[in-house]
Amino acid sequence: MISVQYCTYAFYTDTYGGTAITSEKAFTRYELLARAVIDRLTYGRLKHITNAADIPEEVMFAVCVAGDYACNADAYGGHTVASETVSKHSVSYGDTDSSVEAGMARCAMQFLATSSCSWMLYKGVYPFERHRHHHPL
Repeated sequence: MISVQYCTYAFYTDTYGGTAITSEKAFTRYELLARAVIDRLTYGRLKHITNAADIPEEVMFAVCVAGDYACNADAYGGHTVASETVSKHSVSYGDTDSSVEAGMARCAMQFLATSSCSWMLYKGVYPFERHRHHHPL
């Protein structure tokens, strides 16, 4: 089952003010990558949502920052920039896949750790999760 997009390109450009991802086609790819990271962080608690209007705004912002992080990493050949010196330009790169994914998770957590979304990060089972029809989302 493919869940709804957690964020649209219109939200990315208009509300978040994103500029790193320059096309809707590219955004679709980065949104999918960010959604996978967010699903791991939230233990799949958003996957059951079938109406995009039910996605919390904090999740949409998390997609935007995580997508920007992945896009910027792609601009450096899939590497993250570990350090950069301006005078006599010098750039050092970090690891690839695992550090990009970890960076995306760190970015997303800025928004997911807010009080309205923090319950999604809990590893246990909340009583309302036993019966999806009582779910707060």
